[in-house]
Amino acid sequence: MIARYEDSDIARIWADGNKLELWQKTELAVVQARVNLSLLPEATGASIGTALSGNAIDIGWWLARDREINHDLNAFLDERLRFLRVELQPHLHYGLTSYDTEEPAFATMLSQSLSVLEEQTGPLADTLEDMAKRYRYTIMNGRTHGQEAELQSFGKRCLTWLVSLRESLKNLARAKESLQHSKLSGAIGNYRGIDAGIEHEALCILGFKPFYGATQVMPRELYAPLAEALCQVVLTLDKIANDIRLGARSGRPIYQEPFGRKQKGSSAMPHKKNTISLEQIEGMARMAKGYLQMIMDNIRTWEERAIEQSSVERVAWPDLFHVTVHSVKTMLRVLKL
Repeated sequence: MIARYEDSDIARIWADGNKLELWQKTELAVVQARVNLSLLPEATGASIGTALSGNAIDIGWWLARDREINHDLNAFLDERLRFLRVELQPHLHYGLTSYDTEEPAFATMLSQSLSVLEEQTGPLADTLEDMAKRYRYTIMNGRTHGQEAELQSFGKRCLTWLVSLRESLKNLARAKESLQHSKLSGAIGNYRGIDAGIEHEALCILGFKPFYGATQVMPRELYAPLAEALCQVVLTLDKIANDIRLGARSGRPIYQEPFGRKQKGSSAMPHKKNTISLEQIEGMARMAKGYLQMIMDNIRTWEERAIEQSSVERVAWPDLFHVTVHSVKTMLRVLKL
């Protein structure tokens, strides 16, 4: 995402540093699970944990190695193995395939991003509720079909926006439940080198429940509702933005987007009070629909595994969160000013 629309917290979550730390967390959880199940000596597990936790991941080294071997997960393992004694090295990533390491980290990044979004949607809903109460006796014209209709209060108009937003947030909460599951089932999901007991213990350490019936990757049907819910939040904000834009037209305006004292509406006509923030939200909605379509297309995966979904998810998911958070922040700024 370009800096203009980027949220710093979302960018940090999807940055290489956080991703690699989560990959390491998964690897160490599997080692600890083997210790807990008496499949690995406690001293061995402790030595691995101490060595990896005590040596920061060198992202530059990892990137250079990835350019050599063209496999980012193997490059990560090579970077980490540098700090393990030879006799400890076989226990790292034992029985796992690449997406065993990546799936829990991916679900965690989705959860972390949702937490950032929820920090913004709460104040937005509170603001709309406050406006609904504050303006419940402020009379305005209602409009249907673009024509003046019966009188209503501006508070009632705000209430309709609030109800729509709450419905979208309900869908978001339901979609969040899909992030409770992950998998650690080895190559093609056949539990070769790892068994369901180790998977359950390791996922419990990571805060997940096992998902049974996956191939080498989690089915993307699990995450599609989350993308739909994020897109719906943006579309709801676009609806609210469109209402305000329609009410701000020249002639008989009802309300207006806040306009800064030194702000200029146009290089040729600086006196104009253009609804640029609200118009931007419509652009955000168009982007959200594009990212949603990409994520929906990822449901189709060749048999047990192919990687066409990987390139899409590296871009579409973080950008969809950037767009959603940016839209919420923009709407909150418009309504609070």
